[in-house]
Amino acid sequence: MRCLKRASYTVAEPEDIDDFVQKAGRPGRNREVVSDARAILYLPQGSEERAKRVIEAEETNNSNLLRKGDTMDISLAWLVIAACKMNELDRQYDNPAEEDPCTCCGCLAHPRMQRRDPCNCSGCVPEKIRAPMFSKKSGKNTKSKIPQGQRLTRPMRKLGMKHLLVFRKMLFDRGNETLTGMLPDVVFFPDTDIKATLDCFALLDSEEALNTLLRHNSYTTGHFERLFTVVEELREAFKPIRAEAKEKERIARQTRAAAKKLATQTAEAVGSSKESSNGSDGSQAGGGEREIESVEGSGLVDVQNSLM
Repeated sequence: MRCLKRASYTVAEPEDIDDFVQKAGRPGRNREVVSDARAILYLPQGSEERAKRVIEAEETNNSNLLRKGDTMDISLAWLVIAACKMNELDRQYDNPAEEDPCTCCGCLAHPRMQRRDPCNCSGCVPEKIRAPMFSKKSGKNTKSKIPQGQRLTRPMRKLGMKHLLVFRKMLFDRGNETLTGMLPDVVFFPDTDIKATLDCFALLDSEEALNTLLRHNSYTTGHFERLFTVVEELREAFKPIRAEAKEKERIARQTRAAAKKLATQTAEAVGSSKESSNGSDGSQAGGGEREIESVEGSGLVDVQNSLM
């Protein structure tokens, strides 16, 4: 569990609903400091199905319905599947639907926070789960439209991610508390949208291009001017990175060319040395043969003279 100034984030299942409520209440204990506290619970995939099995096993007293790992507390299971999380909390804690305001000095000085109307819990305002903008196939097609020299390098993508996360935080901070108060910041500008922005960066030459790319995301509507400013700032920041990369590539090309030239010269030198060595051996062999022929010839003349 991580507690920030205005929100508590709980990752994985709490022990039970009491554990969750205790953690969820930490940011809002002092409403003079935090007037819009929220609690966000991240559950593992398949938690709703497990919660249903836990409830069915409890109601039928049949533990055979449970699978390995179905250890969710029954109180938390009811909260997970509840249509309205706030109503379920009221039910489990036996909170009255309507209650007369307390007139003690403490409550008069610090009135209790009232429930939002309409409710903005994740049951009443479900989180929008968006599919990735690009499949692997379409992503490759998009990149293929961008010249190699205009694509982002790893250092560029790292810097771009940093700036776009700041933009996400801005969307989160400016969100409507009534409608989106319980949503995490990642919903406003998902990682898939950030990846798409970086993949298509070279094609984003106007606010209209951003609108075409991100029109599925209602949270970015009205903020394309600011986002395009971020894109333009990144474009300037990428220039020295591109220049440095080009210089490194130029040096690498020169190094490869020099190495290739040296290898060619070495091979030619070795070939010339072999040819001269072979020529020298041939001339020595020819001289020996002529010398033998001369000796043999002179011997033949001497024999003929003696016979005569």
